[in-house]
Amino acid sequence: MGTAYAVWTGVGAVGTAVCGMLWLGDPAAFVRIASILMIVGGIVGLNLAGSNAH
Repeated sequence: MGTAYAVWTGVGAVGTAVCGMLWLGDPAAFVRIASILMIVGGIVGLNLAGSNAH
């Protein structure tokens, strides 16, 4: 359950940040893009770790 919550929270955070950059004029700075990529990497890692746990 904790992994699912973390994944959906990450998806929401990334989606909000991307929408802000695309449609609301938020700056698309390197640090912001790198942070989004780290969140996505964490989501992928959680999904991979969750699929191997039995």
